Parts: sequence; C-alpha cells; structure tokens
Amino acid sequence: MARPIGIVVALRLEAAALPQWPRRWRAEALPTDSSPGIWSYDTPGAQDRKLYCALSGPGAPAAERAARLLLRRDLGGIVSFGVSGGLDPALAPGALLLG
Repeated sequence: MARPIGIVVALRLEAAALPQWPRRWRAEALPTDSSPGIWSYDTPGAQDRKLYCALSGPGAPAAERAARLLLRRDLGGIVSFGVSGGLDPALAPGALLLG
C-alpha cells in the first residue's frame, strides 16, 4: 500500500469536495476548541491509498496546527486545499494557485 496523503481544509464546505465525504470517512479524532478533527478514508481499487483529512478551521495558525497533527503520521505528503474566497477579487472561479 502507498503511504497515506494528508489533506488540510478549513471548512466542511471544502471537505465536501473530497471523494465520498462524509459517508465513507471515519472519524479518528473529533475537533475541539484547540485541535482540528481528523478523518480517514481508504481509497478503493488500484489506488489503494489511505487519505487523512484535518478540518482545521480558518486561518494560518489553525492550518499549521492541523498540518503538525497530520505530520505525526507516516505520510507521503500533505495537501492544503481551500476555496480562498476572499484572496483576490480579480481571481476567476476555478483559478489554481500553487505555492
């Protein structure tokens, strides 16, 4: 099996873009005021990879806490995904930003 991938999202709306969210995702750690929630999903078929999603809440400090929590696992990588609705009004819907 390939090493798992960690995904950091701030909002449930963003998590809804993930495959089978929330039906097939299992709660590993429920969110608290000081810690993000962590869910896991085993991808089916040839992909055969576990995904972890940390629902961090908004803001860079919250995303950092979520990423640090995910890094406690043996991951192949981390993806931070978000809609960035207020980032720049000149950006068109669907714009891809890499950084």
